[in-house]
Amino acid sequence: MAATRSEGRHVPDTVRAAARAGEPDRYLAALLAPGGLSADLVALAAFSAELHRARDVVREPMMGEIRLQWWRDALPALARGERTANPVADALGAAMLRHNLMPAQLEPSIEARSLELQGGHGECAVADAEAALFKAALLVLGVPAAPASDALCAAAGVAYGVARVAAAPGIRADRGNIARAQAALEAALGRVRELDTRALPAFLPLVMVEPYLRVLEQRDAGHVEHFAHSLPLRRAWRIWRAHRRGWI
Repeated sequence: MAATRSEGRHVPDTVRAAARAGEPDRYLAALLAPGGLSADLVALAAFSAELHRARDVVREPMMGEIRLQWWRDALPALARGERTANPVADALGAAMLRHNLMPAQLEPSIEARSLELQGGHGECAVADAEAALFKAALLVLGVPAAPASDALCAAAGVAYGVARVAAAPGIRADRGNIARAQAALEAALGRVRELDTRALPAFLPLVMVEPYLRVLEQRDAGHVEHFAHSLPLRRAWRIWRAHRRGWI
């Protein structure tokens, strides 16, 4: 089976495909991380993608909750080095062991998806989930937790989380949420430039906040359809450009 190789580490096709389909921003950013760290960031993105999938592919909330409960039960086992025969979970477990990621650091992502299944967009929970993923990515990249990085992840979580929720199909423009995301993005970008340069791949997804907010602001007529159609190409270009110049 074909796989992505990074210093002897393999990302199975199923894991890579899950990350690319469900977390394209984080997937592209992960590919730009150094050495074997790329594989672990892809696994983290695939984990988040699978949680989104638990929400999106089921018709009954209860079925989605069953999928999410599986992940709640799996995280402690993965932290102990156990295997599940689920490629995404096992790739995540390997990353958890290599970087000392604890279940409690990943559980906010599960709870955010659970809240969405209950019928709410849960912007606060989604922001917490995104912040948790940013923190986990920092640990993978070798940047230790600190008050400065925690504040950065919180701001990044608000900016990216609110923008993703707001740009989802069927969501109407909310000027308050747009302003909230823009203010959080400004705060996050100011802090990113003060952090260790190793942290950059974790925050490359922030370059998509402004395009997502434009989708929301321009959600009318055919212009939005054209913009959304061009988004995958813009995503790759914007993320690569930020990585190339070394700042967001």
